[in-house]
Amino acid sequence: DPSDLGSPIVVAVVGSDPFGPPVDDVLRGERVKSHPLIVRRFQEIGQITDCHFLFVSRSERTRLDPIVQMLKGRNILTVSDLEGFASEGGVIGFVLMDNKIRLRVNLDAAHEAGLTLSSKLLRPAQIVGGAGQ
Repeated sequence: DPSDLGSPIVVAVVGSDPFGPPVDDVLRGERVKSHPLIVRRFQEIGQITDCHFLFVSRSERTRLDPIVQMLKGRNILTVSDLEGFASEGGVIGFVLMDNKIRLRVNLDAAHEAGLTLSSKLLRPAQIVGGAGQ
């Protein structure tokens, strides 16, 4: 629990890791207030344990629905660059538009995960509905 003093904030990837060692190098020694940032990698959805941010790799396209269903109600910010990610129940989808990365945010998914998103994050984002919308 990140509310515990000094407990780690866990950034995780499920599936093929598109980032590799550079993400470990960038986050090594970094802290958010008193919380160290650590990286975990999961190959299978059943391995997903405690994490705070979860990047869903493109390799997980065919397992997206089970991942979204398994994570419902858990306080995990899910992000991905999979096409349609936010529309299919992920919290934040990265979309390339006009050679710029744009955000699509699913407020229903954020609410179900018990997450409150900053208005600064939401201002430039495209808001999408829940799964199937």
